[in-house]
Amino acid sequence: MAHCKCSLQRGQLPTNSQYNARWQLASRFHKARALKVLPCNAAAPAVVAPAQDVYEELAQHADAALGATAGTTPLGRGLVLDKDTQGKCVVSVSLINALLIADDPVNNISIFSDRQHRHWQERHGQLPSLLLEFLQGEARWDIRMAAWLLWVQQHKRRSPLWNSYLSLLPPEQQMSCLLNFSKDEAVELQVPFLQSEAVVQADWCAYLHGHFLDRVSGRLAPLQLSNTLQDSLWALSMVRSRTFSEDVNGEALTLMVPYADLANHSFDNNSTFCLSKDTKSFELRATRAVAAGEEITISYGDQKPNVDLLRDYGFIIPGNPYDRVQFSAHIHSTSTKRTTDGTSSAVEHLRGLNPVCLLEAVGFTGNLAAGTIQFHLQAAADGRDKLRLARQAAALLSLPLTKPDNAAGNSNVGLTSWLSAATQAWTPSGQPDPVPLTKEQVPVERATVQQLQQLLLQQLAELPTSIQTDEKLLQQLQERATSSSVSSSGKSGSASNSKQTVLLQQPDSQTTGQSAGLSAWRVRRRRR
Repeated sequence: MAHCKCSLQRGQLPTNSQYNARWQLASRFHKARALKVLPCNAAAPAVVAPAQDVYEELAQHADAALGATAGTTPLGRGLVLDKDTQGKCVVSVSLINALLIADDPVNNISIFSDRQHRHWQERHGQLPSLLLEFLQGEARWDIRMAAWLLWVQQHKRRSPLWNSYLSLLPPEQQMSCLLNFSKDEAVELQVPFLQSEAVVQADWCAYLHGHFLDRVSGRLAPLQLSNTLQDSLWALSMVRSRTFSEDVNGEALTLMVPYADLANHSFDNNSTFCLSKDTKSFELRATRAVAAGEEITISYGDQKPNVDLLRDYGFIIPGNPYDRVQFSAHIHSTSTKRTTDGTSSAVEHLRGLNPVCLLEAVGFTGNLAAGTIQFHLQAAADGRDKLRLARQAAALLSLPLTKPDNAAGNSNVGLTSWLSAATQAWTPSGQPDPVPLTKEQVPVERATVQQLQQLLLQQLAELPTSIQTDEKLLQQLQERATSSSVSSSGKSGSASNSKQTVLLQQPDSQTTGQSAGLSAWRVRRRRR
């Protein structure tokens, strides 16, 4: 029987409602993971943006040539272009005013970084021999950069450049990288692998503090860098979230660049970063035509899901197209599930779903197996609908799919297999295009849909709160943040011992919209 769409009637397929139920559950689980909230026990503090002249002073002291200035953007505090440009440098900072280290100075070359250390000392003063040896030693790049930043904090407050820069960095209690979560706070992440990763990060930071940075017991104790674990967490989170990576003649480098690190992230970034041709400056360069008043954005890394963005930078992107629901722990043929009496029973291997019928049932078009799908009415959708559709697309792309006939795993052999393959249309990647279900395959497809629904319900049930509860908490936090900001207008921002929410969403964010934390600082950072 030919595998063509006209060979089946609509009634023979799993119904739209069956497909949609499974699809909506996957989308809901995807959204639940993306919108986990950190409930606060205390009112969120007001955060007042620094005065514009503070950024101007920083740019001046950093010897920065500007085509973009700091300003308020949809992503928080960022860099806004002054005039139309195309393919030009929009921000340039003298490299002598950056912190720069080689990633692996012991096992690789470090000619450029060693030279930059000499230039830095000529401009900013001598570094202690213990610190300089550490910066050029075998420890990981992040702990070496953190030690340098802590030393600058301790000894360069009288420097106009470093005082301006340090005054604009957020305190540790406003940071929301996973390493900033205590074990008690990590419980509020709810998703198990995020909780475990936060614990790993916290333990790792505690080790680095005690082994290297602690002023009493650390290897660098004579430098008196860190009084408390919180001091070390601050430095490590700054390094984790604000550093750039570059390469000069095969020498991998890590840099902290004042003012340039105000650039926010977008998957549809209009700019990039690099060293100038003479390697004397660090530049942000437009990669396409950018209009005056448009925000300069760079990429912190291609195709990063929200898990990675939260871990390294402390924010998420609503409707992140690279988020995926993970089923691997639930669908192996050897996996087990807990029954009502507390015993374990084997879970049947989960078969894949038919990509052609799946897309048709839920209103998407494209090639699901190739990851290129779109909603057929997306052009007419408003902001909220685009955000919802982006989450649904990510959920669809998470689902297990059947492979086309004659792809890997075909049971046919010999001449029959060759003749069957030869009659099918093949894609440039060397695989035949997917085809709809046959009548005989429909019962198996329905069973797979039901099994997948149960797996998704099980995973959702394991989360302590529902998505409805999370959305109510988000709304309450937004209202409290607005109320606190209004009541504190004109006053300096205050710190809080309670962790602020890290995933506060803009309700009408576009697919590429960024989370807006209670602080403009929440919408940072970088590209490790």
